[in-house]
Amino acid sequence: ERMFGYRSRDMVGKRISVLMTEPFSSEHDEYLGRYLQTGQNSVIGMTREVSGVRADDSVFPMEIRISEFYLGGLRRFIGTLRDITERKATEAKIIHLAHFDALTNLPNRRLVQDRIQQALITAQRTGSEFAVLFIDLDKFKNINDTLGHDVGDKLLEMVAIRLTASLRAQDTVGRQGGDEFIVLLAGLSTAEDAARVAQKILDALAVPFEIDGQTLQSGASIGIATYPRDGMDVESLLKNSDTAMYSAKEAGRNNYQFFTVEMNQASAERLLLEGNLRLAIERNELLLHYQPLADISTGRIVAMEALVRWEHPRLG
Repeated sequence: ERMFGYRSRDMVGKRISVLMTEPFSSEHDEYLGRYLQTGQNSVIGMTREVSGVRADDSVFPMEIRISEFYLGGLRRFIGTLRDITERKATEAKIIHLAHFDALTNLPNRRLVQDRIQQALITAQRTGSEFAVLFIDLDKFKNINDTLGHDVGDKLLEMVAIRLTASLRAQDTVGRQGGDEFIVLLAGLSTAEDAARVAQKILDALAVPFEIDGQTLQSGASIGIATYPRDGMDVESLLKNSDTAMYSAKEAGRNNYQFFTVEMNQASAERLLLEGNLRLAIERNELLLHYQPLADISTGRIVAMEALVRWEHPRLG
């Protein structure tokens, strides 16, 4: 009575299937009838999830388990019904947390990668193209460091809203982490389509943000990689769009760049240089110099700069 809102005297003698919605109601009667006639079991001793229906026609998730026994020489059945609304809500929350970013509620990196994989499968089957955009907010660290993480988080939430509004329903925008976002543009006709969307995103982010009484500016650097030109798998497309994004930063920020093979070479050289620099101290390749700063009008040395010069054994 508490679970369904019926009075027991109104329900005794009726089929248990009246407590279920379709198609579960018909399926239950069919399964039980088949068992009684043929012995083929689809329900006895098994726990199944169905949709229950209350007296007020509200629907809720329900678990049903039916057991068989004999009493007084007659075959009997006993059913256990359980309202699993709370459990299903908890399961849904866990699934959501596993696939969506807690701050922006955008798809997280794992879900975005899965959708890119699905786009790959579709593109390979249909011969279509798509693009992956890697977006990094410009000067976000300055905002975080100066105004605090609370303001930074609010900015990320507002950026997520503007990115979503800039895209079509079939596109995906997700948060990679930090101030980085990934956009999947499905079913493109030309690369220019990706460029138009990138410019639309830049225009949307160029409008000042009003947060806690403060006006903030936050542009973005966007790298674009297209399938199949710039990669044939998820990893390549993400890596190459990331490389193009760094090229956009080097080009002055607040712009977009398409990936080129030359960028890969430049990226490899930068990584090699960074790797060598990390070893420079233990190899004793860094030399300290003091450079005087002179006042031109008097000729007096007024200060000095401490400089480090790197003498690389191969690069000089």
